[in-house]
Amino acid sequence: MTTINRRCFIRRAYIQYLLLTLWFSLGIFGQLSAQTLRDTVIGKPAVKMQARTTKGEVKLRWAPNRPVAWQYGNQYGYQLEKYMVLRNGQILAKPQRIPTNQTNFKPLPLNAWEKVANDLGKDKENYALVAAQALYGKGFGLTANPQKNTELKKIINRVKERDMRFAYALMASDHAPEVAKASGLAWTDTNVKKGEKYLYKIFVKLPSSINYKIDTGYVYIGVDDYESLPQPIEFSATFGNRTVMLTWNRWYHERFYVAYWVERSADGGKTYQKTTKSPIGNILQEDMGIQSRFLYRIDSLPDNEKTYHYRIRGLTSFGELGPPSKTLAGKGWANNLPLPKLAKPILQADYSVKLQWTFPEDKHKDIVGFVVERARKANGVPYQVLHKQKTLPVTMRKFVDPQVSGVAYYRVGVVSKKPLGGETKTVSSLGGSKNNQASPSSGQNVQYTYPFLVQVPDTIAPQPPTLVTGTVDSAGKVTLSWQPPPNDDVVGYRVFRANYAGEEFSQVTKAIMSDTVFIDSVGVKSLTPKVLYKVQALDEYFNPSDFSQVAALRRPDLIPPVPPVFTQVISADSGVYMAWQPSSSVDVARHAMYRQQRGKTNEWVLIKTFVATTAKQPSVMDTSNHSIIRYTDQSIEAGIDYQYTIIAIDSSRLESPPAKPVVGRKIDKGIRGTIQNFKASTRSDPLAVILRWKYKYSKVPQSFTIYKGEELGNLTTYTMIKGNLSTWTDNNVKLNRSYKYRIQANFKRGGVSKFSKLVIVEF
Repeated sequence: MTTINRRCFIRRAYIQYLLLTLWFSLGIFGQLSAQTLRDTVIGKPAVKMQARTTKGEVKLRWAPNRPVAWQYGNQYGYQLEKYMVLRNGQILAKPQRIPTNQTNFKPLPLNAWEKVANDLGKDKENYALVAAQALYGKGFGLTANPQKNTELKKIINRVKERDMRFAYALMASDHAPEVAKASGLAWTDTNVKKGEKYLYKIFVKLPSSINYKIDTGYVYIGVDDYESLPQPIEFSATFGNRTVMLTWNRWYHERFYVAYWVERSADGGKTYQKTTKSPIGNILQEDMGIQSRFLYRIDSLPDNEKTYHYRIRGLTSFGELGPPSKTLAGKGWANNLPLPKLAKPILQADYSVKLQWTFPEDKHKDIVGFVVERARKANGVPYQVLHKQKTLPVTMRKFVDPQVSGVAYYRVGVVSKKPLGGETKTVSSLGGSKNNQASPSSGQNVQYTYPFLVQVPDTIAPQPPTLVTGTVDSAGKVTLSWQPPPNDDVVGYRVFRANYAGEEFSQVTKAIMSDTVFIDSVGVKSLTPKVLYKVQALDEYFNPSDFSQVAALRRPDLIPPVPPVFTQVISADSGVYMAWQPSSSVDVARHAMYRQQRGKTNEWVLIKTFVATTAKQPSVMDTSNHSIIRYTDQSIEAGIDYQYTIIAIDSSRLESPPAKPVVGRKIDKGIRGTIQNFKASTRSDPLAVILRWKYKYSKVPQSFTIYKGEELGNLTTYTMIKGNLSTWTDNNVKLNRSYKYRIQANFKRGGVSKFSKLVIVEF
């Protein structure tokens, strides 16, 4: 790139940066106040990574969570490593490192960004220009009039400028995957297979001389983990005079979408066009104390007499466009009647409220009458009609509400005889329709005055919230929800947290929140397995309710149990006797004992599982004594040394390190079982003694020794026969004599069975 072209490109990038700054101020983008800036002040410096699978590839996207970490990443680059952890459903004994075609990532040099911008085209080139300005631009809008700035002001401006560069660069990468790749923050892995799962890790290549720690980012995924993108939910529309306000839930799919496109159809839903040049960012105004789960978009309607269809589609940081939401349709309406002029309501001594309004008498012919409504909130949740008749007479100009308590908003509506123009319905994504301008009776059209507030002293607290439940995921994200109390004057809630029973609860909500869902973050590596929450409701006068019942949420178990310890091992002729102290961890579900022959490697065999007999309640400090467990291993071969170890497994299937192995053997006394059912019978022709027996042992003996003697004589060795026999005939016998027999099995190396019992026969 020539010097002139380079200057032109930088000037072009700076102009686009200024334009995007204006767009942010108008709310077209919202990512700066959402995930990006939220992560800059939460947690330690780290590189965060997410992944998305499609057929045959894994897309990776990462970003630092601090401006300083981002600067170091730009300077020294990021290193990516890939490990295979699972193959064909089996976890590998040792993760296998797999080389990738690219391991080091850094932003492209300035002279390469013009091509990136040109390749993106007019629709997306702004993102490339802004990223280039954030990376290489000399100024970022905070260094004007340097002569008027003090040294401290200059330092503050430099810090703000660094933070803005970081935020805008990540915003541009979120909205254009090509910019993320050019910024060294994305990579696609095509060397993937079904049935395999990989661990990816990304870290900044900091030199050892820099004393700044940046945690490594990890993600564990495989192509089999593909999940389709979800539809946006809770989509609704409110049609007005040539306008429509669209709202949808951005919170529920926050982990998928960074922005949304609003699309409109003017031909009955056949074709749709985008209503903005850029997607609408995932705004979260936490800095203002507001925790809304909705996004809003106001669109202008070219014609009140035409039906328009609307839908929204989510956009991921990988550039994927999600499926469209359900379609909403409606028309605008024209305001052809004057509004009543409602005077300030008067709170009277008996706590009733007197309302008065004016309305032109020459318009009586155009109206049916008036309605008076009341609600707890200005935007109505919902407004209630205060009179039994459908409408008040056209000549009526005052009304008294005798039943008032707490906070009340009043409005007066004028009901027109003729339609006010267009269709006044909102088609909900949940199905059905509702009248946009609430009518007191079917077929009527009504428009309202602005609501007036009346406050009645109130010292009665609301009832506490109920059904407080929640979950804690593996990253420590807590999602807490509850049912609101039946009181209609509740304006918000406070949430309190404790780590264990007996600890004083502390408030974790920075401001009163109106929603019944709260998101919190807790540490998962903790000695306390549960985290406790309770919720308090407040009314319009900030009277606090009693606390709700405590919700005890279990933290994900990421800490393996403490290993057991062998306390005794004895080698005996009956087997190896062992005793051990079980794991002291409170959530141990079972112990597993393994054995292998001494001298062999990695041939451990599970021989016994010991299920925990009692479940203990978790506590902060557990000093109870665990009873000793004992076991004798008899199912081994005598004379051979065996190694034993044991592990503890908790209720989350986490395994402790193995206990230090011990060695034992079954002592060989040379005895190899017992001969059973030894019997003798006689035969007369020819004369003989028939011996039978049973001998069951793990090995076949080498031979049997038969001992014989006459009744009054001693037993002596008579003969040896093969070890696979179980019967033998003695033909060397005579009449009128008695004989006695015993038998014994013989093994190599001197092992023998016990003697059989003595049998005696007579002829």
